[in-house]
Amino acid sequence: MSVIRTRPVLRSALGALAAVVLLAGTTAACGLGAEIDRERNPERRPTPTPTPPSPSPPPMPAPTAGLELPPTPEAPSPTGCPASGVRLTSEPVQGAMGLRMMTLTLTNCGSKPYTLDGYPSLTVLDESEEPMTGVQAVQGTEAVTAGDSARPARLTLRTGESAISNLAWRMNSEWTPYLRVVPRPGDAPVTVHIPDRLDIGPENRLGMSAWHQYEDRSTS
Repeated sequence: MSVIRTRPVLRSALGALAAVVLLAGTTAACGLGAEIDRERNPERRPTPTPTPPSPSPPPMPAPTAGLELPPTPEAPSPTGCPASGVRLTSEPVQGAMGLRMMTLTLTNCGSKPYTLDGYPSLTVLDESEEPMTGVQAVQGTEAVTAGDSARPARLTLRTGESAISNLAWRMNSEWTPYLRVVPRPGDAPVTVHIPDRLDIGPENRLGMSAWHQYEDRSTS
């Protein structure tokens, strides 16, 4: 009677079955990974390689003790004396019944005497600092208001002394904050800012008195 040995055959069958299962699992895993890749990158574009950041530039060296920097220009003092040696200012505008009056003051802030003889030369400027059309400056205030204005007289201002010219005009509809002044023939023109503004345009006359000595009566 012969005996049939079945254990080696069974082991071989089980080994073959395990190999098939392992291969199938590997194939399934590869298929799942490929499916995930297709969902993430359907066009199958190559994944870009990240570019390393560029190195930062080296810090600038601190200035050494021997390095000379250009000097910072000083702002001009608002109370400083102009190169002409005189300062022009305006007093507040006074008005009543359509008449306007204002005082123009010239002060000798330089170190030399300053001589005046006659009238200032005046030009009314518009907002763009251009001559205002139709406004005429005239010598004397009689053309604007009754009364006799100061007559020309030669005067010499010492340092700190002032002279004034009285201005008069009739109220109108156009305003301007600028007045160009030439104190005496040969002087450079100076643009004076009028805080109260002149309501003088567009057609009008600006009367002026001759320069005369300013007398400070507040101390008398």
